[in-house]
Amino acid sequence: MPILRQIIEQLSREEVRGFKIFLHRIQTSGDRKVELLFDMLRDLPADAEPDEEKMIRKLFGQGNRNAFYQLKKRLRDYIDRSRHDFLFGREELKVLQMLSLARYSFQQQQYPVCWDYLKRAHKAAVEAEVSDSLEMVLTEMIKTAVFIPGADPEALIEERSQVRKKLSALKELDEILTVLGYRLAITQQTGNNSLELSKTLESVLEKHLRDPELKADATLRLRLIEGVSQVLLQQHAYAALAEYLEKALNQAEHDRLFSKQNHELRLKLLTWLTNALFKSEQLETSLRAAERLRMAMEAYDGFLADKYFLFYNSAMVYVNSVINLPEAIRILEETIANPALEKHPMYSLVVHLNLALCLHNTGDPKKAMKVLSRLSIHPAYPQTDDAFRIKIGLSELILRAELEQWDLAATRAQQLQREIEQSALDEPQSAGQSGFVKIIQQLARRDGDLSKPLQERIRAWIEEYGTGSPESDVINYSAWLSERFAGVIP
Repeated sequence: MPILRQIIEQLSREEVRGFKIFLHRIQTSGDRKVELLFDMLRDLPADAEPDEEKMIRKLFGQGNRNAFYQLKKRLRDYIDRSRHDFLFGREELKVLQMLSLARYSFQQQQYPVCWDYLKRAHKAAVEAEVSDSLEMVLTEMIKTAVFIPGADPEALIEERSQVRKKLSALKELDEILTVLGYRLAITQQTGNNSLELSKTLESVLEKHLRDPELKADATLRLRLIEGVSQVLLQQHAYAALAEYLEKALNQAEHDRLFSKQNHELRLKLLTWLTNALFKSEQLETSLRAAERLRMAMEAYDGFLADKYFLFYNSAMVYVNSVINLPEAIRILEETIANPALEKHPMYSLVVHLNLALCLHNTGDPKKAMKVLSRLSIHPAYPQTDDAFRIKIGLSELILRAELEQWDLAATRAQQLQREIEQSALDEPQSAGQSGFVKIIQQLARRDGDLSKPLQERIRAWIEEYGTGSPESDVINYSAWLSERFAGVIP
């Protein structure tokens, strides 16, 4: 049941619609219960456990567990078949569909039919730029050409040779990226500055990329740009990544390497550029890169705009939260009012969280608390992990303290202490969080007044954990405690 339910929860609207169409096309009178079970599982709240006994009674009247298990098995089979049909409607997967049909026709000695499927597969593979599938198609075409009058196996063999050369180049790229990752890791261990990383990057690429055909092929060049960027991301070399992507994207656009087929890669690279500039504190340049991303999202009638709206919006919020807080708040409030946000529940949760953080940073803990307090009833909240919920809880304690709501702070601190003890967080992190919660508990008992033992406890905590709160925290509790008592603790 857990896997079946997980699959159903992850179905997109288009896949659900495709499943219903598939079911109505093939179902018999006995399959009506399949759809009923599907709807039962899909309508369950995210945090609710399915009551199988109740489902059995609703579907079969009397308890019939064996029939229920068979029904679940049939539902899974139907979902898999409908998803298969749905996926094979996509261009890059049509190749495999046509190839399978061609092989079946060849086995039946229906050579003209086989040849027709192979030609369609060849066209789809070329358009989708999938070299590995294209090689398989050409291999089948060479084998079948013997039975097709007028077919030219020599031309097909030559084409396959070129495809194999490209595949070999792709393997070479993988080797380059492996070497690059190793060299960058060594460079960071010895120096870790953007100039050294950039020099290492240039030297590795210059040494390995001497094949003029490798440089000329659009697919290989874009694959290289993506691969190098991923390596730099893994190394958290944000300044080097920003510098590399700026040059690589400008050159790729100048050489007209991008098309509708690879447009998503262009948007992904622009997203990485925007974030890398922000991470390397090039804030104004990051805003310009975000605008460049927005303009690219509108290309090809904006068919990927909804998907990349999340990344663009996040970039605008993060930069403005540093340089223009009112603008960041305006963007967040506008985003929350946008009905499209309902399609992305987890992102909606993050948007509300960012709004609470920005309001706190403007010095308005009351409004921040109002937003933060609604997070626990957000539809996506049950899907978050222990670490995320504890970060929200720590932020709530800070806001309660700033509002001097000590009774509420004491109650929440007690709950949060249990959550930290029951979590799977690593020991240093949970120890720091637990120590912070205990400090808030002591403050709450004294309505915010400091005793000498409490002053000493805060001083000791700041010395041990004062720099330990990660940047991913909602409100940085280490920084908050250090700043709040900086002039009080001896």
